[in-house]
This record gives sequence, C-alpha cells and structure tokens, in this order.
Amino acid sequence: MREVEAASHRQLAHWYRFLGSAGRDAVGKPDFEDLLQAQLKIQERLLERFDEIGGWSPVLSKQMGWDK
Repeated sequence: MREVEAASHRQLAHWYRFLGSAGRDAVGKPDFEDLLQAQLKIQERLLERFDEIGGWSPVLSKQMGWDK
C-alpha cells in the first residue's frame, strides 16, 4: 500500500494497465481468500489514487502503450 501512496502518476498508469487480476497468484492456495481480499484493497486504492491525480489522458495512454 505504501508503494501505491508514493507512486507517480505514470507508475500508477503502468500498474493500472498491466497489473494482473487480484488473487491470480493465489489460486489454489489455502489462504486464497485472505490474499484476494488484501490485493483487492490495494487495487481499489490504486484506482482511487490514479483518478485523484488525473486519470487517463490521451498522452499518458500513448506513453504507456499496450506492450509491457
């Protein structure tokens, strides 16, 4: 969560576009539900913060591209 709070607009945009689905890495693990909920909380804050600092613009979207 600290990383999300400290991230730049550009870093948030990168995560927004390329971060995998919450819980994806925890499928089949016994603590799946706990990991999913923790990752969802971080993802929700990431999206909130991204919108708070300006969200997408055509320029930012083009800079991000679609290839990791």
